[in-house]
Amino acid sequence: MRAVLICTLLLAPLAGCAAAVHGEVGYVAPFRGEESGGGGAFNAYAGFGRSPVTSSVGVRTKFTDDARQAALSLDIAGMSRVSIFSPYVRGGVHLLQYDKVGDKEAVSIGSPYLEAGVLLVLDTGLATGGSGPGAGVFLSAGGMVEYAIRLGELPNQPYWAAMLGAGFRFALR
Repeated sequence: MRAVLICTLLLAPLAGCAAAVHGEVGYVAPFRGEESGGGGAFNAYAGFGRSPVTSSVGVRTKFTDDARQAALSLDIAGMSRVSIFSPYVRGGVHLLQYDKVGDKEAVSIGSPYLEAGVLLVLDTGLATGGSGPGAGVFLSAGGMVEYAIRLGELPNQPYWAAMLGAGFRFALR
């Protein structure tokens, strides 16, 4: 099943006609478990796809009181066909993940995440024909959940986050 998902995500851009970059910062905290306290998160994505769906590669990080994480991710994002406000959803998995909690470290794969929010499109005139919803410069506000799967001695940990971001979507014609 994981191989099918990865192949789908890798092949989706070949059918596309738009590209997007998106950066986010926010507050992240564990739902429960041995870890306590919240901290910051930074995520950056670059992707391609046929609007309203984009597949992307991302770099995702989090820094809480107890944990540090950096990951390379692969995901699919979709948005509605609304002009200035576009609800969106993004779901994916970490292809490679490094975690440090206290003095313990782990390298892992497969942590799933899901984000939902709204885009505020600031300038649709920057994109041309067929780029669809979210074209141009946009701001984003969303909420995220993630289940950090950790190999080795570190326990798995669910997280939640509130994210704000900005990005640019454009046609590739």
